Amino acid sequence: LKYSRFKQWYQRRVAITAGIGEEGKSAECNQATCKGPVRTAHTKNYTTEERGCGTCDEAAKTANTCVECKEDDCNKDVTESLKEYECYTFKVDGTELMKNDDAVKCYDESIMCKSLKEGSNVTDANDNVRLGGCGDCPSGADNCVSCNTTLCNGSATVTFGFITFLAIAKALL
Repeated sequence: LKYSRFKQWYQRRVAITAGIGEEGKSAECNQATCKGPVRTAHTKNYTTEERGCGTCDEAAKTANTCVECKEDDCNKDVTESLKEYECYTFKVDGTELMKNDDAVKCYDESIMCKSLKEGSNVTDANDNVRLGGCGDCPSGADNCVSCNTTLCNGSATVTFGFITFLAIAKALL
């Protein structure tokens, strides 16, 4: 009986230092690789994969529910350090882009909203750009504009148009 209680205490203690206990601390182990859950972009949500020492199993890697890392404290929960902000999203109404009434909450290390650049063809843009929202523009998306303050993408076309107006006015003077 005494051995069983010691074993339970020891296993609970080891689990906490291995990064899979209540503390949520990163792994402290003698292995070169740590593993942990994947955070869903722009949210505080993680997959259900356990944090700990070692590598992810192949099924979890394939399903993109587990991530491996090799730096100190690389598998710790970062949700407390994320900035909370809001971005507007848009909907397509025929060939017009309409701003949705409610903004979406975003959680990231830095604030970044995106929207379709003024003058871009609404029907040709992919939904990741056209519908706006949280995050930076995808690489190579020339029809996308990003900004770095909360709710900054709600008037992107107005801002872009005003800047264009100023450039034309300056050129005429």
